[in-house]
Amino acid sequence: MINPSTRGFFTSPGERRIRDHPVISRPHSKDEKGSVYPGVGFITVPELSWQYFDEVSEVVEIGQRVTCSVLCCDTAQGEARISLRALQPDPFQEFADAAREGHEFCGTVTKLVPFGAFVRIMEGIEGLVPLDELVSMPVETPEQVVQIGDRVKVTIISLDRDARRLLLALMTSGRRTAGSGTDASAPTSPKT
Repeated sequence: MINPSTRGFFTSPGERRIRDHPVISRPHSKDEKGSVYPGVGFITVPELSWQYFDEVSEVVEIGQRVTCSVLCCDTAQGEARISLRALQPDPFQEFADAAREGHEFCGTVTKLVPFGAFVRIMEGIEGLVPLDELVSMPVETPEQVVQIGDRVKVTIISLDRDARRLLLALMTSGRRTAGSGTDASAPTSPKT
């Protein structure tokens, strides 16, 4: 059963509907040796999936049986913290194996924030284009340059594997990309 002290974490209608019901009724958890332990556990929202989602119900359903990895057990409190995403490969790490600074990608603008725009360059891989990397002229908001859903060409300016952060620069004709020293109109071949 979901711990009642977590009620403040649930904000969307789907999460409010789920909060009073067990999200995971009887998960099967595996330890490092592959042993299976049937039981009840709690999965925090970040441990559900590597992918971005708006509703918990996009990942799990009420009463669904799942196989998870045990993160920790508190026998005094009778709680088990478990993870679905621990059993899935991290798409960012796979991406980081092949991607390097200067590689170019076409992507879709997914979110605008006061300090820049997020661009999805592959399924499960999004990076931030900081406001000062959107155009060479200063702008106050990202809406002055791009809109959600726009297809854009970007280049990697920084990739931090440990923090799982990807910084991108928007490429426009004739603009030099940050860190690459090449003209954005010059063709390069990304290794993805």
